[in-house]
Amino acid sequence: MVPANGAGSWASASADGPLTKGYARFQAAVGRSNPNGIAAFSYRPNGVLVSEASIQAADLIQSGRIYAELGGAVTTAIAIANPNPQSAAISFYFTDEDGMDFGSGTTTIGANQQIAAFLNEAPFNGSAEARTFTFSSSVPVAALPMRAFVNERSDFLMTALPIAPINAPSLAGIVLPQFATGGGWTTQILRVNPTDQPITGLLGMDGPPNFYDIAPRSAIKVQSNPAGLLRTGTVTVTPVHRRLGAPLPPLPAPIVSSVFTFVSGGVTVTESGIASVNVVQSFRVFVELDSARAIRTGIAIANTDSAAATIQFELFDVVANRALPLRLTRSPARL
Repeated sequence: MVPANGAGSWASASADGPLTKGYARFQAAVGRSNPNGIAAFSYRPNGVLVSEASIQAADLIQSGRIYAELGGAVTTAIAIANPNPQSAAISFYFTDEDGMDFGSGTTTIGANQQIAAFLNEAPFNGSAEARTFTFSSSVPVAALPMRAFVNERSDFLMTALPIAPINAPSLAGIVLPQFATGGGWTTQILRVNPTDQPITGLLGMDGPPNFYDIAPRSAIKVQSNPAGLLRTGTVTVTPVHRRLGAPLPPLPAPIVSSVFTFVSGGVTVTESGIASVNVVQSFRVFVELDSARAIRTGIAIANTDSAAATIQFELFDVVANRALPLRLTRSPARL
């Protein structure tokens, strides 16, 4: 039971014991809507927290495309859950940086079952040339991609990745409300082409915007310059044609996400990321703060309007020992 304007949190059993995996589903009561669910993964070898990543509850889909990186210390994994009473037939293929497809295959997920594997493992068996992984299913499924990085002391760091809808792109520009670079921080911007055509545009981050080109079904990555003192700001991705002249049709935008990396003493101690979100006028987030300040919640807000924005914060203390939902509204600009 989640009260109005409220929130709740539940934890799995102790991290001790053998590894288990599976999937969870929300089932709202008749006439009620599902809550906005978030799952937070924590990795604690020898009782020490080394990595956390969070994902939002996924809508069921029948196709998608994700950023893929398979080489060196970085790998990409995907989990696919089939909540249906019949088997799901999954077809997939990889695409390289030039837009060439390869490594196609199929696999089957039984009724109410799931699979989870790195993309260079069976049943996918991808290679380092991959820039994206595209899949389709015979029935609606839930999918979760994850980027994994093994750092300089062999810690396993996780970053959730978004899924690009195939051939259903947005024509609007993209804003990521936060990047951080310098002072040990680096931000990588990942862009996936959800279409079968090449796309171009401008990326703005920590300097003048630069053109990008993404081959069909492929993806590209750019990294901020980590030199100097800490700098923060917003990232803008604007789909535009490289050439000028006669009126040209609007270009689709890529699916954009970021990976924040913090290096201390030559060791990558944390990685996390965000995906692009819709521009909205109000929203609600789950927040936590404990008395020892070991857990804190931060928020980044970017004003995409030409007018100044006045932000109203509302805290709802609903249930003792539960996290507080935070609601923001704006006036008059969009965020």
